[in-house]
Amino acid sequence: MKLNEASRQPLSVETYKGRNAVRIALRDIINALRERGGEVLCTAIDEFIPFTQYKTICDQYERDMLNYKIKERVIIKKGSKGMFQKGTSKYKRIPEKFFNQNPVQIYGDNVQIIVWGNPDYLIIIRNREVADSYRKQFELLWKTATP
Repeated sequence: MKLNEASRQPLSVETYKGRNAVRIALRDIINALRERGGEVLCTAIDEFIPFTQYKTICDQYERDMLNYKIKERVIIKKGSKGMFQKGTSKYKRIPEKFFNQNPVQIYGDNVQIIVWGNPDYLIIIRNREVADSYRKQFELLWKTATP
């Protein structure tokens, strides 16, 4: 793709701040993939954080993933346990020294970045080319990660 062609791709960036950031993030994934199904690619997820602070939201997300047959591949740090256990999520692990505390989720033409803090922040980038570039990085990590 030529540089001038890439600039014609629609691009939007959305930011959210506060307690609803996680709810918005997970709802956006379900809304984007529920019609056609699909897969979510997640890197640097420490699922302990959302499961302790947002258990109900995470339970609804897992229910919706099952209902809409949405698959998920998740890269977590060695020594961690994957929290979604009902069959839609596959986990692999990377050494802690390569782990980043800010999760990145790639789905459809979208990339989400969550920055944990007080308050939490969510950044959603909507662009096919950006999503494809993050997808390539994910696949590289997935190949080197261990089950």
